[in-house]
Amino acid sequence: MSQTAAKPSFSILEDLRASQINKQKEVEALRQFADGVRHLVSSLPAETRHSISRPLPCTIANKLDEIFQSRQSIMGEDLASLGDHAWSILVSLYTSESKGRKVTVSNITLGMLFPKTTALRYIGVLVKRGYINRVPSHHDKRVTYLRLTEDTHAQVTQILEKISRILY
Repeated sequence: MSQTAAKPSFSILEDLRASQINKQKEVEALRQFADGVRHLVSSLPAETRHSISRPLPCTIANKLDEIFQSRQSIMGEDLASLGDHAWSILVSLYTSESKGRKVTVSNITLGMLFPKTTALRYIGVLVKRGYINRVPSHHDKRVTYLRLTEDTHAQVTQILEKISRILY
């Protein structure tokens, strides 16, 4: 009885290795770019170098990347997969709550820089995934308030503190 062992498929490993090689190439390209920027800046006269008051675009990009990574490490892949619209809603709720304001669904959709239907869709997803709660008004059954859950409030606080350390 002859049994032939199935050969394992290495395509996943090959894909992973190719992805890692591409990332290494991207990192090297960014390093070369940064070296070029450093060389250009160092070639400027001293008085010009000291008069530059704004960070270089590369510095800003690095800080933004660090902010995105911080947000993802604190809130996880789930929120990261939702993108900036979800984050905008969470920050808007956080800001309003910190000022003692109750936020209605209508109010938050008006304050977003994206369509109302998009805001409503993201609110639904955030509620379903446990980031925010819908709280009915005691005075008007037509009104629903939105609130961050305690865990989400703590996570947003942690992210904003980290952003503050990155930027300042």
